[in-house]
Order: sequence, then C-alpha cells, then structure tokens
Amino acid sequence: MNTARQGYSTLIVSGYRKFNDSLKQILGENDFTDLCTADSISEAKRLAGSRPFDIILIRMPAPDEGSLAKAAQSFTKLCSCIAVFTSPESYDSLFDMLYTSGVYLIPLTPSRQMLLYSLDWLKASCERVKSIDRKNLSANEKIARLRVVNRAVWLLVSRRSLSEQEAQEHIESAAQAEGLSKYDIAQRIIDEYDEK
Repeated sequence: MNTARQGYSTLIVSGYRKFNDSLKQILGENDFTDLCTADSISEAKRLAGSRPFDIILIRMPAPDEGSLAKAAQSFTKLCSCIAVFTSPESYDSLFDMLYTSGVYLIPLTPSRQMLLYSLDWLKASCERVKSIDRKNLSANEKIARLRVVNRAVWLLVSRRSLSEQEAQEHIESAAQAEGLSKYDIAQRIIDEYDEK
C-alpha cells in the first residue's frame, strides 16, 4: 500500500441513520475524510453543487429502480466516483442502467472485507479520474499558451510588417537570447502592443 495516503472528501446520501453511523466509522478508518451526509437526493444535489466531493455514496429507497438510477446519474458531472448501495435482488437491473455512466454498485449485504475492497476500488477510480483531469488541464494550458504565441506572431505581422515566418523566428530568437519561454516573450509583445 502507498505510504503517502490522501483523504477523499465523501458525501453519504442516505436517510438511514444507523447505516450512516456504521458507514462513517468504516470510512473514517480508511482514508475517507470530510464526511458529509444528506438525507435526500435534493439535499445531496445542493451540497454537491456548492462544493466538490471526490466520492458520493448513495443508499436511498426509490419508488422504482429507474428513479434511483436517474438520481445516481445526475451526480456524474459533480464528482469523480459514485457508488450506489443496493439489494442483491436489484443489483443486475441497476447495473444494466448504471454501468455506462460509470456508477458503481455495492451490494447491501457484503462482508466488511468486501465493503473495504469496494471502497479501495472507488479510491483507485478516483485517482484515475484525477490523473485524467490533471492531464486535460495540462493540455488546455498548452493550447492556451500556443494561442498567446500565435496572437503575438500576428501582432508582429500586422504592426511591424514582418512575415509570419519572420515573426516566429523573432519570438524564438528573443526567447533563446533571454533564456525565457516563447510564451513569456509573446506575453511581453502582447502587453507592449496593448499599451499603445
């Protein structure tokens, strides 16, 4: 196991007080931090919309499996991982409705050890989603930097009557000469022309 453990902010959506108390104890012993509870789906949506949660765990009675599935799917854009506690009888039909949304199911009658395994899977999935989010952010930052450089190139083309190639070479040579990135030189060019 990893020695540098991270906590996972968790929202428990359940109106069952005894279940909540037992689950909170298990979660607190296993890297789940910042535990919040909501007694209803609407209260949970309000909480999840106001602050980030890594994991949402749901145990709610529903008039039918379809409405429980719809409620669980409504959280998919609000957090990394979602799991629904369900009876063994409802497991298969709920799985068919939820697996394409990436919602996990945990049978209500697992042993403590099976519950811990399920929580480990949630933590691993949460880390995977966070890793993908970091990569996407990195790609978005690179695109934003390229746009800044491109804008500086076109400012040089329009204001100094340079060709596109000459403008790019100007930015590259200035970056090398000053030991800065092309982005830093481009930002300086943009700032210079924005002041005029």
